[in-house]
Amino acid sequence: MKLSTRSTVNRRRGVTLVLTCLSLTAILFLTALAIDSGNEMSLRRHAQNCCDAAALSGCIELATLKAQGTQPTLQNIQTAVNLSASHNNYTTGTNCTITVNWPPKSGNFQDTNSVEVLVTFPYHNLVVTGTNNVTVRSVASCNASAIPPFSMLITDPTAADAFWINGGNLRLSNGFIQVNSNSANAAVVSGASGSEAYATVRTVGGTSGTFSPAATTGTAPQNNPYALLPPPSKSGLTTYSQSTYLPDASGNITLNPGYYPNGLYCINGGNVTMNPGLYYVEHGNLWINTPGTVTGNGVTLYHNGSDSSALLSKQYGLDCGIVFCPTNNNYTITPPTSGTYAGISLMQGPNCTGTAFYDFWGTGALVCGAQYFPNSTLRCWAINGTINCNQLVAKDFKVVGTHEIYGNSQNGGFSPLTWNASQGTHGPTTNIALVE
Repeated sequence: MKLSTRSTVNRRRGVTLVLTCLSLTAILFLTALAIDSGNEMSLRRHAQNCCDAAALSGCIELATLKAQGTQPTLQNIQTAVNLSASHNNYTTGTNCTITVNWPPKSGNFQDTNSVEVLVTFPYHNLVVTGTNNVTVRSVASCNASAIPPFSMLITDPTAADAFWINGGNLRLSNGFIQVNSNSANAAVVSGASGSEAYATVRTVGGTSGTFSPAATTGTAPQNNPYALLPPPSKSGLTTYSQSTYLPDASGNITLNPGYYPNGLYCINGGNVTMNPGLYYVEHGNLWINTPGTVTGNGVTLYHNGSDSSALLSKQYGLDCGIVFCPTNNNYTITPPTSGTYAGISLMQGPNCTGTAFYDFWGTGALVCGAQYFPNSTLRCWAINGTINCNQLVAKDFKVVGTHEIYGNSQNGGFSPLTWNASQGTHGPTTNIALVE
């Protein structure tokens, strides 16, 4: 008897075909599921980045309004959030829903300094039909920055002699100096015998000369606490085209806040009183050279930059912004305690590279809040000068023994300066960060 195996073989071939089809179906399903999940994760990441940016935008608007002394509203914050989101192709009511909570309704930052943003968008599934709604969340918070501990922050990141005592000494108490330059000669004391920095100095780079105590090198750079501080606007300020002001019959000069497009000069004596507010000066110098007193309470002096029309440029070829020359009386500029420039007495604009220039011709002192010169050098010369200041943030700092105009004929080419640091009590809102 002959047995046939044909039917068995055919049956096996049919089973293999079925199993192959089922396996391919499963593989295709898993591939589609992987693609589906990957697409959703990619869209979620993009939406999260957009949500983060929107929360920061809302918080910046909140901080700006608070710093200006304006009461923020939810509508103000929503407008800023929606504008940011639309720049990233998320438009509420069109392809997503954006919810803004101020203060946040969940998490650890349920306060009026924080903004919560939720972005919900539909994702159309490839494998399982229908729509999957995805929600991402961000919280940003702003606070008045803590007053940093340093008395001086020298921000120049690379310059040699970013901090330079050349023919003189500096005595600084109640604080320390941070020099962010990574140069091998970031902080230098040089010049005449007796030149020394009697101050606690910390640098990213190296030092040369005499420091007491010894300088600390290799430190981490410190952040600029005023990096987010906006320049003032001259819009809405009263314009004073007059540039030079003379004392009246009683020997007094009274100034008012406003816009001074041709500079501001008090260089013919008198006691100067500045009424409270913002003084916005440009083109000419802000030059006060009087043996009398200078008093300004609740005042911020802002210089936006000089040009060739400035007196110090025409007379001596010097590029200067704010210039003070106390003799035996104090120049006292106390800052505002609220608003955008709370805590700041003296400021030069981000495009102003002219030197802030202090000459101390006697025993008088400069008394002020914070000084902020983001792209300028503060240069000091003194016969016996004193600065009482909450804080200095400047690109570079110099104490020079040789006077720029009169040379070594003044004080023998040696410049002693005392700096008494004090902790400020008010500062602008500049600390803004994602917190959740």
